[in-house]
Amino acid sequence: MTRLISKIKNLIRAPMHRIGAYTQLDMNYLVRGGFWLTFGQVVGIGSSLIVAIAYANLLPKEAYGLYKYIMSVAGILGVFMLTGMLTPISRTVAKGKDTILAGAIRYQLRWSSIFVAISTAAAAYYWLQGNQAIAWSLLILAAGTPFIRSLNSFGSYLTGKKDFRLNTIIDTISGLFVAAAVIATISITNSVIALIGVYAASNLIANGAGYWVTTRKYPQATTAALDEDTKNFGKSLSVLGALGAIAQQLDKILVFKFSGTIELAIYSIASAMPDRMKSFLKTLVALAFPKLVAKEFTDIRSSLRLRVLQSMAIGGIAAGAYIAAAPIAFRYLFPEYQSAVFYSQIMALWLVFFVPMHYIGYIIHARKHVRTIYILESLTVAVRIGCYILFAVLWGIIGIVISRVVSIGLIFLAHLIMWDWEEPKQHRA
Repeated sequence: MTRLISKIKNLIRAPMHRIGAYTQLDMNYLVRGGFWLTFGQVVGIGSSLIVAIAYANLLPKEAYGLYKYIMSVAGILGVFMLTGMLTPISRTVAKGKDTILAGAIRYQLRWSSIFVAISTAAAAYYWLQGNQAIAWSLLILAAGTPFIRSLNSFGSYLTGKKDFRLNTIIDTISGLFVAAAVIATISITNSVIALIGVYAASNLIANGAGYWVTTRKYPQATTAALDEDTKNFGKSLSVLGALGAIAQQLDKILVFKFSGTIELAIYSIASAMPDRMKSFLKTLVALAFPKLVAKEFTDIRSSLRLRVLQSMAIGGIAAGAYIAAAPIAFRYLFPEYQSAVFYSQIMALWLVFFVPMHYIGYIIHARKHVRTIYILESLTVAVRIGCYILFAVLWGIIGIVISRVVSIGLIFLAHLIMWDWEEPKQHRA
């Protein structure tokens, strides 16, 4: 048996070596890490699809639209937390400083008091306006979100350790647990408050379990405080990401304000699978991050344009496959949301620009070019918010759909321009 396994490995190793030589990729690293990331994402897409089907077939459109609006409001209020700590944690751990996890979580929790206070104030506002469902939901999220987000840092720690296997196993089990809890709730009640409560509680349990498992395998993760460099980098990214987080939720807020809960439900179903594909591709790009931290600038520069072309091709193939499959999928899975098909197909086009944009972004973060990060984040926010508002005013919901593709194309161009601007300075250095 051992000899057979060895022969199989040799058979696989040879073509992987040839592919790596042609594409200039470390195929052994990609296969080891990529297998687990791909497996986790496939399970994640499957569970997300099942949850989306449950939303579409068990929950009234008005309730689902209200649920998405509440989550968007909470996402905007989340800018008052340290949302930019995940990349600094991965970066620090990848450099060998692997004793920071518990300190990073405590640091994030201390900062979350601002979020709790503002969310409570927002809940009071909605209560006075007579929107008890929104008020109670925001109070639940105010209590649970700081712990959910801070405990989720274990994933960044495992990414920095290149332990993709454990990270995938935890994420897979957690995703299935949360999906089962949400589906069970939808099948019992249409209460948005109950759905928010179960969502928060199940995520808290899942992330708490993930942190516990991580610290059992890496006990050193709890042995030292967070260093000042990681704190400062995390605060910088959090400030940078604040308006970005608003931009991520603004489209849903605008749909709600312009068209109401039913249209928001349709828009959310339309974006569900393109968003999940985007998450899948982003995770594969994230596989390169620990490598990028360790690489010399000249090595990154020599292969950048090839990587951009490769990633655009991957995004284009993914978009084309989805556009072709969407009408059939919606006919059988979301029969009440046929009007969402066209929106969903348009949204898939952003995948062409999304993958190379994030690859360049990971390079800039790995090299810790803070000024360039500031400029790109500012441009990203300005472009997204500007496109959302302008296109929404001109064409309503279809305008918002189109603006998602236009904005990400412009942001991709901005990343290319900023890289060409940064490269000569790095070459001189």
